Amino acid sequence: MKNIFLYSLSFILFLTACKKENFDAPPAEDSNPDIVANTLIADLKDLYKGTPLRIEEDLIVEGVVVADDRSGNFYKSIVIQDQTAGILLLLDGIGLYNNYPIGRKVFVNCKDLFIGEYNGLIQLGGGADNGSLTRIMEALIPSHLIKGPLNVPVTPIKLTLTDVLTPYQNMLVSFSKVEFEAPGQSYADADNLRSKNLLIADCQGASLIVRSSGYASFAAQIVPDKNGDIVGVLGVFRSDFQLLIRDTSDVKMTNDRCNGGGSGQTVIPIFDARELYEGATINAIADKISIKGIVITDRSNGNETGRNLVIQDETAGIVVRFAANHSFDLNTELEISIEGVELSLFNGLLQLNNVPLANAKILGSKSPVPLIVEVSDVLDNIKDLESRLIQIKNATITGGATYSGSRTLRDASGSLTLFTSSAASFKDASIPSGNVTVTGVVSVFNTPQLKLRSLNDIL
Repeated sequence: MKNIFLYSLSFILFLTACKKENFDAPPAEDSNPDIVANTLIADLKDLYKGTPLRIEEDLIVEGVVVADDRSGNFYKSIVIQDQTAGILLLLDGIGLYNNYPIGRKVFVNCKDLFIGEYNGLIQLGGGADNGSLTRIMEALIPSHLIKGPLNVPVTPIKLTLTDVLTPYQNMLVSFSKVEFEAPGQSYADADNLRSKNLLIADCQGASLIVRSSGYASFAAQIVPDKNGDIVGVLGVFRSDFQLLIRDTSDVKMTNDRCNGGGSGQTVIPIFDARELYEGATINAIADKISIKGIVITDRSNGNETGRNLVIQDETAGIVVRFAANHSFDLNTELEISIEGVELSLFNGLLQLNNVPLANAKILGSKSPVPLIVEVSDVLDNIKDLESRLIQIKNATITGGATYSGSRTLRDASGSLTLFTSSAASFKDASIPSGNVTVTGVVSVFNTPQLKLRSLNDIL
């Protein structure tokens, strides 16, 4: 009887323990918190007027996570969006995807956070420092980001490459019938942990940057050589839109390539085209390749011969000498087939020579931003800066009263030849005294020199 009593007592205690455990169980992870949004993300972003702003009102937004840090392509940040807009949250933590994975609804208590931007990309952070946002401290993340349900679906907004507009910034978007212009490359530089910009294009030649981090888990993977669909979060850097994928499952390209209109050629970066030269003239480039870039010389002012122009992309620049006078204006974006053309030096300046005019196709118009450098940077890095648009500040011009011929451009770091052709429209203009800011195209005529496009290059 004693054994039966002990057994019964143990069984009752076991049942009691089970009931107690169920009673104390935490609320389901996939549930809505007791919180309600009182503003939209688009309205929140409208508060930003150009300088970082501390949010002092009790504003709450809700959104679904469309990008997290799982693959490493988004660092210490997540992106959320609602039906109106998207925004990037700067968070001082790692492994954020454990709490805020893609598909989780998140409620953001915005009071005491700061809204600002980084090169055009609007962000939400924990503070401001010299005009830039700082991250929300790890200890404060749970009080500002309240977790909601998991597995909330978000359908990417379908766009074409000509539909890319600011309102879609930090939102999940998709593009169909596109392809990487330079297949055979890795998404990023995994060996040196450097980010890389690649271009996707449609069959009409419109293009968009796909940017990937060297720290991304997929950095070393090779981009597909087919045509198809891509999904990602739309970003911006200065005047350039960028697409950031979450991982390679966002890229589904299995169809035949159209090669930007059926040219059958691969577009390569200008840097890669320059690397084809190994010390001896290539009489005819054998590969079916093209380059794409922006014209940075101004034919209308005569400081470049009528057959020449200089074109640059994000990687490098190069002189293109056509077989006849061309009509391509400053800031024109071109795609140029370089199959069968000569690659050679002319008095130390690398050029693509005798390029048929028919090899060039106009894609649109863009205004590149010059690299701000010192004279010593040009002299020490001429190979990298040759045929690039640069700007030198706090410089003087001496050696003559007018621009015609070779003059001396000097700043605190050294001196460089400033050359103006006798055919230039501004050759007889008076050189200003005192310090000036000079923009121009880096060139070589046995030694490095800088060439103006017009008097607008002098400030």
